[in-house]
Amino acid sequence: MALASSLVLATVAMPTSVALAAPSAGRGHAVDPQDAELDFDSSRYTTITVTVDDRPVNVRWYKEICYVANPVAAAAQQPGGPGGGTTTIPNTACGYQSMNVFVPESAFGDQRTPVYFAVNNSGWMASYVKAGVTEGASYDSSTSNVGAALKAGYVFVDVANRSRGLVGADGSSPGKAPAAAVDAKAAVRYLRLNDAAMPGSAERIVVNGTSGGGALASLLGASGNSAEYAPHLAAIGAAGIDAKGRSTLRDDVFAVNAYCPITDLGNADIAYEWLYNVLGTRDATGSNPSPADAAAIAERFAAYERSLGLRNPDGARLTAATLLDTIEHEVVRSAETYLEADPAHTIPPLGGTFEITSGGPGGPPATKSYVNDWIDVDTATGRVRSVDMTRYLAFVATQATLKTTPAFDAVGVNGNTAGRTETNLFGPPTQE
Repeated sequence: MALASSLVLATVAMPTSVALAAPSAGRGHAVDPQDAELDFDSSRYTTITVTVDDRPVNVRWYKEICYVANPVAAAAQQPGGPGGGTTTIPNTACGYQSMNVFVPESAFGDQRTPVYFAVNNSGWMASYVKAGVTEGASYDSSTSNVGAALKAGYVFVDVANRSRGLVGADGSSPGKAPAAAVDAKAAVRYLRLNDAAMPGSAERIVVNGTSGGGALASLLGASGNSAEYAPHLAAIGAAGIDAKGRSTLRDDVFAVNAYCPITDLGNADIAYEWLYNVLGTRDATGSNPSPADAAAIAERFAAYERSLGLRNPDGARLTAATLLDTIEHEVVRSAETYLEADPAHTIPPLGGTFEITSGGPGGPPATKSYVNDWIDVDTATGRVRSVDMTRYLAFVATQATLKTTPAFDAVGVNGNTAGRTETNLFGPPTQE
């Protein structure tokens, strides 16, 4: 599962880790009077027990901490239920501006351990508060980010945030940009405000996200301490904004780990259509409802990629002509790293099957089998002999159905306002 997941990510964009220098700040700073209601209560936790690498670990769960003083009320019925229906949320007051904090026993009294800050808004969708650590669950630290974080003694934080698709209690759309970034910054500020009282160090926050979450992680890393967000932070009662709208706290983070971040929505369609048309993936998987549109969009990719001026680690230019080779090298590197990490890790031989467990929206996890017809590995040496990129991209597209054409910006490309593409991240809250 971990191998397949990492390889899926590699087809879109290689993970980017960015360490950010931050000015030093002492603990015990003066707290603004309006921050008093955001104090962390260290006694309000539930102890749960999980298993990490077959060993029991006690975890303190601080449940659904509201990280702002003036949360935006949400409607009880939210879109995105089973079959495209609706979902009923129990916490309408602060369910989209809360976080669950999980502290492994090794960090109970440790205020220097890093904080693993997980943002969960796939596709830039609003993220209702979730619990990534559950009573009685078992985690493998080599295949689970939760397991790896708990094994390392990190404080694990699941962060909810407003974003596109959110329906407010008044029927409005309060998740419009920059709501997602503002909320994530507010969560960082809550951790900074309460740094002296909470386990873990707010000076060692590592943000992790994928897709829209990867973009949000990137944005958090790039915009630390920006004054642009102060009015928005003040409106929701974020920590560290005084009565005059000035910031008294920092919201930079130590590092970000951004997987396939959707940061350039204006050009995301071009990259997507090129990738899944250059080797005929849409046609091969029966997911090409608009072939003329797909081809026209993909045709713009070479010029776009050339305009970025990107280079590979060896200094060679990264262009449309070299990108597939670069992706293949990353797939090989990922597979060999996976095999080297643990003797128990294996990749099925050609003709064998991958057993991959994943869960769709509104449904329980399901395990499916996929024939390996694309990667040939020398099991004796742990080295990849070959990768068939045409079959590999088909493998990726078989696991997860490809997006529509256009994939990200239906309004901008063909005026389609009925699709579920990312365009509704923007605009006034009075207009979906």
